[in-house]
Amino acid sequence: MKTDTVKLHSIELYRYFRRLEDKPQILDVEILDSNPSFKNIDFACKRCGQAINLHLENCTELTEIPPDALYENDYIHSIIIPKSVVSIGKYAFYNCSNIESFHIPENVLEIGKGAFYKCAKLVSINIPQKVKVIGNCAFF
Repeated sequence: MKTDTVKLHSIELYRYFRRLEDKPQILDVEILDSNPSFKNIDFACKRCGQAINLHLENCTELTEIPPDALYENDYIHSIIIPKSVVSIGKYAFYNCSNIESFHIPENVLEIGKGAFYKCAKLVSINIPQKVKVIGNCAFF
C-alpha cells in the first residue's frame, strides 16, 4: 500500500487535493506548529477521493473542534488532535464512517451533541475524567 506524508504550515485542503496527482492510497496530513495563527479546523476535504490520516497534535493553539468540522467526511481514517483542545463541538465527526478509534485529549471538558453520531466503525474511544458534559447522542 502506497502512503505519503504531507506537512503543511496552513491548510487549504480542498484546493490542494484537487491538484494532487498520483494520489496515494492513504495520505498522512500533518499540520506543523510553526504557524501560530492556525487555530481552526473548519475545512472540507470530502471530495479528495482517498483515505486521510490527519495529524493535528502540533497545533497547540487549537482549543476546539468546532461544530460540523468534519461532518460526513468518509475520507478521514484517523485523526490525532492536540492536548490544547478543550471542546469537541456538536456533530464535529458526525457520520465519519471510517474512523475506527479516537483518542480524546485529557483536557477536553465538553463533547457536543452527536459529536461521534453514526461513526459506524468507531470501536474504541477513551473519555477523560475531566469531561463534564456529554451531549445527547454523542456516541450513538
